Amino acid sequence: MDLAIGPMSASPAISVLMLSHNHVRFTDEVMQSVLAQRWSDWEMVVVDNQSADGSWELIQQCARNEPRINPIRPDQRLSIAGALNLGVRHARGRYIAPIDSDDTWLPQRLERQMGFMEGAGNPDVGVCGSNCLLINAEGHAFATKDYPQSHAGCVRAFWYRNPICHSAALIRKECFERLGAYEEAFDLAQDLALWFRLGQRYRLANLPEYLTRVRIWGANATLRRHREIIAVTLRARRRALSQYGYHAGLAGQVAMAATWLMQWLPARLVRQVFNHLFLPGCTFLWRDVEVVERQARPGPAGKSAPRANTVPHS
Repeated sequence: MDLAIGPMSASPAISVLMLSHNHVRFTDEVMQSVLAQRWSDWEMVVVDNQSADGSWELIQQCARNEPRINPIRPDQRLSIAGALNLGVRHARGRYIAPIDSDDTWLPQRLERQMGFMEGAGNPDVGVCGSNCLLINAEGHAFATKDYPQSHAGCVRAFWYRNPICHSAALIRKECFERLGAYEEAFDLAQDLALWFRLGQRYRLANLPEYLTRVRIWGANATLRRHREIIAVTLRARRRALSQYGYHAGLAGQVAMAATWLMQWLPARLVRQVFNHLFLPGCTFLWRDVEVVERQARPGPAGKSAPRANTVPHS
């Protein structure tokens, strides 16, 4: 039986979905970034996947102070995809906004993406992401990461990178209802497998703004389990080629072969190789991150960022 507490109200526009597992040191910081959102019509479904570090107790305390937070704890630990699906089943919003339990959002994250998704000309966009700031364990930004804006750009990127950051995504819930849930068979790449499926029926897009902070630190799964991640990522790509009708082209095939070779290198070397060779223009380690942080913050009246509905269609 799932343990859920917290009052339920009329359906919100957005269901924020956080999967928690032993990240108590970041839990309050993550939740504060959600509470600070300028878009306030949301609920937060927090699935604590059997944490043993005090995360569940802190989440319950936060829920007592904020009725929009709905904490859930399964009786036994689930796979990543299984825990996410549990949260999706409890979500009541028209949109799902995932956030990893060590990442944070800029205050305008939901507002900017809702403006785009609800804007004229975008009803066929199934998921909208954004650019990201990379932060360390202490929360200091050290790099930026840009993502392709158009659907065509996302499809081209499929073969050498994940074109949409999961913690930066705003997903129409109808996508899950029509195309199915996260797949446990693709755990650790469940988001990439989902984007492949969504890309068949919906447009994929990213806003050219820095709306999410992604934490890169020692306990990050990308650093600890890179061989597993590479293997399941390649499986997702091969399935997309063989079953979904995608075409990688020569460049994509070369990128997949290079990805296969990467699983035999140390994780930190893998990240450096991808950043400097395979992802030009993606991660700017030389860029003035302080400037990017200032640009990401809401400006004074009359000096807002470019309109969100300017993301190109192709």
